[in-house]
Amino acid sequence: MGINYKQIVCPWPVDDNSQFDHLWNNPSAQHFGYPKENLSKQLLEWIDLHGMLVGFAEIFYLPPNCNVRRIHTDLDVVTEFCTKINFILRGEDAIMQWFSPNDSTQGLSDINLAPTVLKKDQVSPYLSWKREDVTVIDEVTLKGANLIHAGIPHVVFTNAEPRIAISVVLYCKKEKRRLTVEEVLLRI
Repeated sequence: MGINYKQIVCPWPVDDNSQFDHLWNNPSAQHFGYPKENLSKQLLEWIDLHGMLVGFAEIFYLPPNCNVRRIHTDLDVVTEFCTKINFILRGEDAIMQWFSPNDSTQGLSDINLAPTVLKKDQVSPYLSWKREDVTVIDEVTLKGANLIHAGIPHVVFTNAEPRIAISVVLYCKKEKRRLTVEEVLLRI
């Protein structure tokens, strides 16, 4: 597998971070869709300028000490074609890890029922693994804007500080397909 993350410089995704203030004291993790038309004009223009488009956007909130999370892929396959820009708010001590499945271990089929802006009854299949079935291959504390690889097993957990990720899924504008991290880096 290739690059798992890379901090980048690009426009911020929203004009006002305070729209997420209601999440900071929430005791449980939250995941929901975010209307791509609400992303900043500057970010959308930057993405378009580089031959990409936004597939969709999501918000992930993790409260402090959130460490019981599933190791997962964001799709129901392991693939290089699953790049996002994650814009991180707070969470200065949150760790993101990427994994390689051990031997012939297969991911378990799961379904994410988190509602999105497009569908209130969204069903998104993905794969998950038990920690003993994978080996850590990369680990980082993300800050600011980062390309991340979400097509291989990964997880984020927090320590003392809560964390919000505004996650933007990137597609090739011409071919209408997801991109690898390497492909995005060549474009920007």
